[in-house]
Amino acid sequence: MIILRCSRSSLAWWMLGAAVLIGAQASTATAQWTVVNLHPAGATGSRAYGVDGGVQAGEAWVDGWPRACLWHGSAETWVNLDPAGSSQSRAYGVCGGAQVGVAYVPVYWHAALWSGSPDTWVNLNPVGVTYSMAYGVDGGQQVGYWISYDMQSRACLWSGSAASWVNLDPYGSLWSVAKGAGGGQQVGRARVNNATRASLWTGTAASWVDLHPAGVTSSFALDAHDGQQVGYVDILGHHASLWTGTSASWVDLRPAGALESEALAVNAGEQVGWATFAAGVRKRASLWNGTSASWTDLHAFLPPEFNESEACGISHNASFTDVAGWGWNTTTGREEALLWTKPSPAVAVEDPRRHSAMPRLSPGWPNPFNPATTIAFSLPQTERVRLVIFDLTGRLVRVIVDEVRAAGSYEVQWNGTGARGQQMASGVYVCRMEAGSLRETQRMTLVR
Repeated sequence: MIILRCSRSSLAWWMLGAAVLIGAQASTATAQWTVVNLHPAGATGSRAYGVDGGVQAGEAWVDGWPRACLWHGSAETWVNLDPAGSSQSRAYGVCGGAQVGVAYVPVYWHAALWSGSPDTWVNLNPVGVTYSMAYGVDGGQQVGYWISYDMQSRACLWSGSAASWVNLDPYGSLWSVAKGAGGGQQVGRARVNNATRASLWTGTAASWVDLHPAGVTSSFALDAHDGQQVGYVDILGHHASLWTGTSASWVDLRPAGALESEALAVNAGEQVGWATFAAGVRKRASLWNGTSASWTDLHAFLPPEFNESEACGISHNASFTDVAGWGWNTTTGREEALLWTKPSPAVAVEDPRRHSAMPRLSPGWPNPFNPATTIAFSLPQTERVRLVIFDLTGRLVRVIVDEVRAAGSYEVQWNGTGARGQQMASGVYVCRMEAGSLRETQRMTLVR
C-alpha cells in the first residue's frame, strides 16, 4: 500500500486506506463511509435517533423496556439516561450537550430533558397536562407536543423547564405536532382545512407557515437546519421532501425507482432518511445533497447481515460527517444502533478564540499512521482528563491519559498497541477525550 503524508481531512488518504474500512462504494458517494455498531452489550435492541458533536442519542432495550441513552462514538461508551422513578424512556434528539425525549413517570409519558446523565433529568411536562413528548432540541429550545383537554395533540416549545412552555398550535388547527428544531425554527405538522400540513414556526403560534405543497394529500416536516426543512409528502406513497421556508420551495427527493422515501434530518445542506424500492422490500438508509439525483445508498456500507436500515440524524464538524441510525441484524435477530462516519470534504477555518474557554481534542497526526500518531489536546483550566482508544466494535483498546492536568496544551503518542503492549491490527480506531463537560471523539486509521 502506498503511504503518503497528508492531513486527516484528505479524502485521498481515506480512499487509499479503503481496504481497512467497513462497506463499499455506493451510488453517488465520493468518499468511503465507516460504520460503527453502537449496540450495547446485554441489550435486546437499540436505535440511535440523533447525533451532534460526537454524541449520539437514542434508546436501548434493557430488561424488556426501552431506556433513553447516549453514546460517544462506540458501544462501550453507552450511558443509560433512564431517570429514577421511570419505567421506560427514549431520547430522540441531541444538541450542544442536551438530550430530549420522553420518560414514563409515573403512569404517563412526560417530555424529558437531560444533560448527559440520568440525574440531570428535567421533567418538561406542563402543569395540568397529563401527557407530553419532546422530539427536537436546538440550543436552549426543545420542541414536541402535549395532549390537550380534548385529547388532541398541540405543538409546543420549551426553553429548559416545564414553566417555559409555549403553545405553537396555529389558529384553526384541529391538532398539531412539532418534531424538529434548528436555527430558531421549529417544524412539524398541523391539521388545518381538512389536510395534514407540513408546518414551520419561529417561536410563536402566530408565526406559523404552511409548507404544504399544492397537489399532495398530506405532508410532514421533521427537521430544520440553516434555513432548510425536511420531511415527506404523500403522493400515492411517501416522497422524501426538502423546503426552504415556503410551500413553493418544495423539492421532491424521492430517488429514481424508489417506491417510498422519507427525509428525517438535515444538517449543513445534507439530508438523511430512508428509501424503499419495491413493495415488501425493507428500508435502506439514505443521504441526499438537495436533489433526488444526489441520492446516496448508505445501506450499501453495512455488513451483509443487515437487511434494513434508517438514517435518523446527521451532524458535521471540521473533520467528520456523522450519521446516526439503526439497522436490522439478521444474524442477531434485533435492531442495532449504528453510526456512519466519513471525513468532511473540507476543513473549515475557525476562529481559535471560539474554543479558548473549553477543552479541545485535535485530530491526530499523521493519519493514517504507522507506527505511531500524535494526539494533541488542550485544557483551559486544571481538571481531570481521560483519553481512551476504542476499536470500531466499541472494545476498549488502551487508556492513554487518565489524570488531573493543569491548564495548557499537550501532545501524547499512541503507537498502535493495546493495554498489554500487543500490536493492534490495521483498521479504524476511535480516540475519545473526556474533560469537564466535553465528550469529543476523533477517528484514526492504523495501516500496517
